Amino acid sequence: MSLFGNSEATPVRHGLVARELAARFDFTLSESVEPFEPIDLWSLCEQPFRIGVVYGPSGSGKTQAIARLGQISEQPVWSETDSIADHFPTADIAHECLSAAGLNSVPQMMKPYRLLSNGEQYRASLARRLAWHKPETILCIDEFTSVVDRTVAHGLCVSLRRHLSPHSRVVVASCHADVIAWLRPDWVVNTLDGSVSRGGSEVVPRWRLMLGEKIAVGILGE
Repeated sequence: MSLFGNSEATPVRHGLVARELAARFDFTLSESVEPFEPIDLWSLCEQPFRIGVVYGPSGSGKTQAIARLGQISEQPVWSETDSIADHFPTADIAHECLSAAGLNSVPQMMKPYRLLSNGEQYRASLARRLAWHKPETILCIDEFTSVVDRTVAHGLCVSLRRHLSPHSRVVVASCHADVIAWLRPDWVVNTLDGSVSRGGSEVVPRWRLMLGEKIAVGILGE
């Protein structure tokens, strides 16, 4: 199954600069180019699911695909002096959501956002999105685990999956194939070819995903 659509080629005009640059690299110019067509995820999201993964290398259309769902949020605003814990409505919600985002250290919870590392800031922002997310909507997470090491990424995947309720719906976009095995998603979309792999707790298909010259092999639902 492929989620790529069919679009007509777009005419393009090449001026002097473009022609000279193309000649330098022995590049053959074309009178038209194929438009970039973002993958449409709605056909998958209309079916019951808890976790979906959009996987592929940088520049393959992951962000555009989840943006079509209309749920990508901007970076939340943080106080320069307040602790990150004080940005949540209650202590219980702060503890639950920060833990779900893999930020389990109480000393880190007591720091202002600006004093956290890049990876900790990423997890703190994710925790706030979890705290304010409405169950009836799809939570879309772009660049999932991109700024954390893989040990932290594994813990984040496990914590996030444990936090999600049976009625939650989350779609993450990532260039890291390892999150697929850790999240155990219901489906995976490969943005290189628009193909879909399905998994879940009862269906356990094998998958193979290419990342450059490295091949990651795993089992969905394992």
